[in-house]
Formats: sequence, structure tokens, C-alpha cells
Amino acid sequence: MFLNQSVTLQRATELSTLLQQNSNVSQTVLIDKQAALEEFRQYSGFGSAISTLADNPLPHVIQITPIASIDNQASLTLLVTELKKQPDIQLVQMDMGWLDRLNGILNIAQRGVSIITILLGFAVLLIVSNTIRLELQNRRDEIDITRLVGATRSFIMRPFLYSGFWYGFLGGIVACLLVNLSVWLIDGPTSSLASLYSSSFNLNYMPFTHAVLWTTFSISLGVIGSWIVVSRYLSELES
Repeated sequence: MFLNQSVTLQRATELSTLLQQNSNVSQTVLIDKQAALEEFRQYSGFGSAISTLADNPLPHVIQITPIASIDNQASLTLLVTELKKQPDIQLVQMDMGWLDRLNGILNIAQRGVSIITILLGFAVLLIVSNTIRLELQNRRDEIDITRLVGATRSFIMRPFLYSGFWYGFLGGIVACLLVNLSVWLIDGPTSSLASLYSSSFNLNYMPFTHAVLWTTFSISLGVIGSWIVVSRYLSELES
């Protein structure tokens, strides 16, 4: 946010403090126009030309970081409109093109993760189903005997459903551990890369609630896979 040339450093500091109190703003950084001129003189290669200027042509600048929940163009446009209503403002600039490209990449990544999750879910169903099918073959004589003495379908299915439950539970626990291990392994290089861009970005381990959710999902897949296989097997025996 570029301020008017007439704005003093004290007024710019007050405005930066006021903007920091905005619920949609995460952080504000005031860039003093004198410090900006010295930096421009150092890196632009026009030091001698800048020295001939009678006045500093640069205004005070306030760099604003929105809160994380404002991540779409509509919300940011509303924020920019709100900022333009502040006094002593000359220009509010935001790179919408960069945001659109970032959101596009994130949408592709999210859809890719969703597709992989669905494929892995089918893989879990197939693996559990084949495991239970092998267990059915190994216990076929036992199943035939229990059917002859009048065992119900639910009684026969119960131990296999328990097996599916434990397969899903152990698989979910191992998957969560592997995810956290992967985060631990790449956290160091990721933090080093982020620091090169003066960013505080870092990877977070899987929260406990997410681990419980994915373990529950894994258990559901194990139980469903077992139920499907045992039901088909018993239907074939009864036909």
C-alpha cells in the first residue's frame, strides 16, 4: 500500500498500527521511504543519479499480509477495497495473477490427491478381500461343520469381520506413522528452501484428529471388504 508523498513517518507508523488491528490482516510492515531510497541506491546501479535528486521521490509503503483464510480473489478484492478507504492512500497494489496461478496449482494438487486416495482405497479393499478369501479357503471345513449344526450367517461372518477390523486398524496406524515419518524426513530441506525466500513456511505433522479420522476410514474399508467377500462366499454355498 503506497501512501501519499505528504504523509509523514509518524502518520505512516500510526496507519500501520491501525491496519494491524484489522481482523483480516495478519501482519503489516512499514517500509520507510528513506530506507527504501537507500536500498534502491544500493541495488539499482543508479547511485550517482539518485544523489542529484533534490527530494526523495519514493513514498512510505506498508506491506500487508492477509490472514490465511483469505485465499481467493473475491475475498482479497474486498480487502483491497476496504484498504483503499483508508486516508492518505495513493495506491493499493496486489498481484492477482500470481494468486490465480497459485490457486490453480493447489486445485490440481488437491484433485490429484483425491484421485490417489480413491485408488488407494480400492487397493485396500482388494487386499483385504483377497486376504479374507484365503482365510475362508483355509477354514472351509470349519465353516461347513458350523453350517451343518445350524450356525447363522452372522455367527459365521463375525470372526472374519473382526479380522477385517484389525487389518484396517493396523493399516491405518502404519499409514499415519509413515506420513509423519515422511514429514520428519523432508521438514529440514523444506525449511531451508523456505528460508531462502524469506518465508516462515514449515510442514506440520498429522494432527491427532486427522489420524483418528483416517484410521476410522481404514477400519471401515477393512470391515466392508470382509463383509463383501464373506457374504458372496456364503451365498455361493447356499445356492
